[in-house]
Amino acid sequence: MKKLLSALLAIAACMCQANASSPEDLIKTLDESINARNMFVDIKGKKISMLCNLASKKNYTESERYNLNLSIIDEYYPFSFDSTLLYLKKNLAIASKLKNKYKTDETLLKMCFLYVTSGNYMEAKDIIQNQIDTSALGKELLYDYYKTLHRFARELIQYSKSEEVLKKNRQKIVYYREKMKEMLPVDSNEYLELLREEAFSKENFQKADSLLNIILSRVDYNSHDYAIYAYKKSLVREALKDKKGQIEWLARSANMDMRLAVMDYASLCTLAIILVNQGDVDRAFKYIQLSLKDALFYNAKLRPWQVAETMPFIEKEYENKRNAQAKRIKSNFLLINILTIILLISFIYIIIHYLKLKKAQKQLKDLNEKSMRYYSDLKKMNEGLKNLNEDVTEANKVKEQYIALYLSILSAHIDKLRDYMNYVKKCLKYNKTDELEQMLRNSSSILEKEVDDFYKTFDSSFLTLYPNFVDEFNSLLNEGADLTEIKKGEMLNTELRIFALIRLGIKDSSTIASLLRYSVNTIYNYRAKVKNFAKDRNHFEDQIDMIGSFRK
Repeated sequence: MKKLLSALLAIAACMCQANASSPEDLIKTLDESINARNMFVDIKGKKISMLCNLASKKNYTESERYNLNLSIIDEYYPFSFDSTLLYLKKNLAIASKLKNKYKTDETLLKMCFLYVTSGNYMEAKDIIQNQIDTSALGKELLYDYYKTLHRFARELIQYSKSEEVLKKNRQKIVYYREKMKEMLPVDSNEYLELLREEAFSKENFQKADSLLNIILSRVDYNSHDYAIYAYKKSLVREALKDKKGQIEWLARSANMDMRLAVMDYASLCTLAIILVNQGDVDRAFKYIQLSLKDALFYNAKLRPWQVAETMPFIEKEYENKRNAQAKRIKSNFLLINILTIILLISFIYIIIHYLKLKKAQKQLKDLNEKSMRYYSDLKKMNEGLKNLNEDVTEANKVKEQYIALYLSILSAHIDKLRDYMNYVKKCLKYNKTDELEQMLRNSSSILEKEVDDFYKTFDSSFLTLYPNFVDEFNSLLNEGADLTEIKKGEMLNTELRIFALIRLGIKDSSTIASLLRYSVNTIYNYRAKVKNFAKDRNHFEDQIDMIGSFRK
């Protein structure tokens, strides 16, 4: 057994170390569980309501209803003292009705244990002394009897100040512990817990810690037992002066209490006391408020009193923190006022020096103006020349824009004429007068005349503005290039018109094609053809832009 126990202790220690998390992470997890507290309580309430509704049905035997009530009691036990007691009394009535001594004793022991854990010691004593015949108690319930008396003695030790009473109850604890050990398997969790209690009482804290490691490795993580043993683990870590470990296991225990909607607990309150000593007053105040709220909801005598004992200390620390914050705010406000005054003085100082600097700059400017008086005439001449150049440039720009606008108007006129002819065609389509048919026959000649007039107008206007365009255009071509042959009656040919439009800033081939009434491919071909004869093919169109410009 010693070898087996040693092996189990080693395995459990490794498992607990592997699963350890930092206290900070566990506290954050606990905060998340507290934030979701209402959801967990709602789930618990729905589960209990379902069982209560099931028990309220009439198609059960008394024995079946008794067993169903036991399930409800198990759910209510850590949730509500009054409801637990109510269903214990219901079972006591059923047992009396059935005249079943085993069920009666079982219920009385459960009720007694509830009274003990909730601080109702007089009621528990009455059941032990007056309602249970221990001489006739069944062997199956004897363990529960010893367990109840063992817990009773432990509770009395915590709240008794008489040395004689303390000594007597310590002896009872040892006696009942040995009685329970005789009735338990040596590898059970209950047996190991009794060994843990014995080791703790003898201040063998390392052994107690190792035994708890074994128990924790066995119990379901999502169970109330885990929360209870985690709390006991925190007590051992406290005894070993391991503050970090104590916080870790208190957080684990409290987290499981929150998730299981346990209302009767000690871990969160204990954790609040530790946190307030570490300066985390806000979180501690939040924890202790929740602990008191849950204790009042559970409605046992003992727990609200225990929580209330710690409230003044935490409230005092909370109030001290608020006062300290108020003092800091007041100090910061005073500091801000002082800094504001300093800033104002600095601003006035800067303004004064700025004015002095401004005065010095004015004096320097006056001196520079005097030193430059001999060059003022030259400066005026330069400015006049600059203004003249800007005027010429502006006039050139206006000229170019005007020509572009003029061309667009002419082009639009041709488009309107075409639209008119289309309209005439539609009229003929619907069998209109013979005069329209005659007009349609002459439409091609009319359109051609309009296009010719457009070309003449464009050529005349453009050459008026750029009289040397043809000569300067030819100067950009290689010798022997014959691209400027002009038909009789025309001033520009197609190539020249294309590049005249480019000179006016119309560089898009599709736009040029639309203006000159050619296809886009034709315009592309003409441009490529001319560029092939250019002296500088890469910069040819840039050179076209410079024809007739003052920028040359």
